[in-house]
Amino acid sequence: MGYPMMRRLGLALMIWLGLGAAVWAETRVALILAAEDYQLIRPLTNPANDARAMEKLLRSLDFKVYVEIDRDLRRTRRALEDFQADAAGADVALLFFAGHGVALDGVNYLLPTDTDGSTAERLAATALPLSEAQAAMQAVAPSVIVLLDACRNNPFATGGLGGRGAAALDGAATPPPPGVPVPGLGRIGRADGILFAFAAAPNETASDGDGENSPFTEALLRHFGTAGVELKTALTLVQQDVYDRSRGKQLPYVESGLPELVFITGQGALPERDQLLIAMADLTPDLRAEVETLAAERNMPLAPLYAAFLSADLANQAPDERTRLLLEAATSYEAFQSDLSNLKSEDPRVADLRSKAQESFELGAFDTGRALLNEAADIDAASRANFRDGYISRTVSEAATRMLSANAARAELRYDLAIQDLQKAVTLFADIADEEIERQTRFDYIQALVNLGELQLVAGNTSAALAAFSTRAAYAQAQVEADPTDVPWVRELIWSLTSVGNVLESQGYMQEAETAFASALEFSEWQAGQLPDDVDLMRDRMLALNDLGESRYAQNELPGALDAHQQALALVEALLAIDPLSYDYQRNTAYTRERVGDVLFAMGDRAAAHTAYLDSLAITEALVEVNPDDIGLQHDMSVAYERLGDVLVSDLDYAGALELFGKALVIREKLAALDPDNTLRRRDLSVAFERIGGTNALLGDIDSALLAHQAVVSIRETLAALDPTNMVWQPPLATSTQPLPPTNAAGRCAR
Repeated sequence: MGYPMMRRLGLALMIWLGLGAAVWAETRVALILAAEDYQLIRPLTNPANDARAMEKLLRSLDFKVYVEIDRDLRRTRRALEDFQADAAGADVALLFFAGHGVALDGVNYLLPTDTDGSTAERLAATALPLSEAQAAMQAVAPSVIVLLDACRNNPFATGGLGGRGAAALDGAATPPPPGVPVPGLGRIGRADGILFAFAAAPNETASDGDGENSPFTEALLRHFGTAGVELKTALTLVQQDVYDRSRGKQLPYVESGLPELVFITGQGALPERDQLLIAMADLTPDLRAEVETLAAERNMPLAPLYAAFLSADLANQAPDERTRLLLEAATSYEAFQSDLSNLKSEDPRVADLRSKAQESFELGAFDTGRALLNEAADIDAASRANFRDGYISRTVSEAATRMLSANAARAELRYDLAIQDLQKAVTLFADIADEEIERQTRFDYIQALVNLGELQLVAGNTSAALAAFSTRAAYAQAQVEADPTDVPWVRELIWSLTSVGNVLESQGYMQEAETAFASALEFSEWQAGQLPDDVDLMRDRMLALNDLGESRYAQNELPGALDAHQQALALVEALLAIDPLSYDYQRNTAYTRERVGDVLFAMGDRAAAHTAYLDSLAITEALVEVNPDDIGLQHDMSVAYERLGDVLVSDLDYAGALELFGKALVIREKLAALDPDNTLRRRDLSVAFERIGGTNALLGDIDSALLAHQAVVSIRETLAALDPTNMVWQPPLATSTQPLPPTNAAGRCAR
């Protein structure tokens, strides 16, 4: 996976190629100071560990390293003097300090072990001014790097937070009153020849960490020596890594006055995680806020959402569509986590690879995580091929891994990869479908088929979707035949038959679709007879009746269609009486009233149809007022405008109809622009152009009618090329001189 922002990194790498000789001629020296065993203020846990870890890292990067741990003020100054004498003439000097740091009256102080914080005066007298350490480093080398893991929690408090009490950077800090020490270091300002990297933002505290090292030091260990990147880019990786892993609670701060590029290591490939961190740094604060607000609401890591945001280029989407896609990514990530926690493997190698994949996904490294899952699936596949360790259990394990990988791909909004993984999972489940497998495994098979069919519809492949849904229906029917009293399987059969009918209808097989809908209704009515007061079963029956009514309407069986929709309306109104505030029941009511209006309009009762359409519009408008960013409701509004426009056309009010069709077109164009690859939205857009073209023809505006017709042909030719079996998408053969009869809106009843 790559991100657009990486082009900038490529430029830096090209610059590096020209500076390589100078880089490796440098003499590098480092002074490491750490203080944790404080005598008069709160001690810390990890600074000595941080110092030893940084010593090892810097030596591996060709620094000559001097280390001083737990020194008082006198010995700290002596260490600076000795370093100044021993390291003089170096090209690059680095100072790393781990311990407490405060700001007092605009002066930053590093706190040795004997610091006395009883008064501001005593603190100033017993702490080391940062400027003193800075001067010593600048006397050694022309290029200075100062890494301060010193913005730790309030050293003077008697209670308070564990660790170092990290806090988020919310903006400019309020200046403290004179004479009051502030935990954390203050802003430095640019200084020529020196780079400062602080563990936290100005006047903010940083965490001491729950492990052996602080979060800032851990990030330095991971990224400071990243091959092939310039120093400031490496520190950007550090900054974003700490921010991501702390879920936005701690943001390191960098100020650089270095006159030229500084490279710490040689050339190398940038890992996927590092690419993500660099790309994150280029996002604007408002875009970051969208991602992080959702992550906080869902209590999930930042990196997976950032990875989805960047890979799908959501910055160029409209806000409401961006919100929808981010929510979809979050939901898919949660599904992945849930499945992972529920799925166990008897093979420790597979379990370990899944665990590592989970860690990669948490860090936004989706390609790395998928590679690990593929490796886990290959282990199960190899065992299956040799018929060892249990054929069925290995098959289930491999299928589960493929489903995990599919959910991860959906979390990154990579539908093509998700389809590939689901196809593999379905094939594996099918291989053991006739065996004695656990009940949950059978439902997992169904879920894989559902997910595959839905994604194939999004991709515009109705034939593949029909195959998935038909397999689902056949398998569900076999389970019902084995036990007709098994309510969950009966409901699954109802839903699967409905899915089959919907796809058949889109392909133009109306009689076959009606058969599927009638079968779904038959099972629904039988089940409702067993549990007449179950609201879920009532809704199942309502949906089945609407599907049957739409199928009959498409075949011009108007009395039968009206009867089905009126039965559905009675059911949904009963549900609405039970729960008047239900979003689903309100939307279902609006949809069903609209369907009744369609049939009445086709039967010639325009007045009754107009009333039904107005009732539907009123419900939808009320829902939109409460849910203004709901894309589904926006689509419903566009359909309502079309229906009312049809009535005005029949009343010869062409100008009024054209105005309503124009409103529908505005909404459809907006929705299509939000998701250009969504074939259903493009089809809806062509319907709006059809209405406008037909009405302009009735007004005698042939030029406008022709333009609209050409738009219809262009859209539908593109769609037809994607799926020649979809009869709804076939382009019209001639310009219509009459508006089309009302068409049903796809997806109005959420199932």
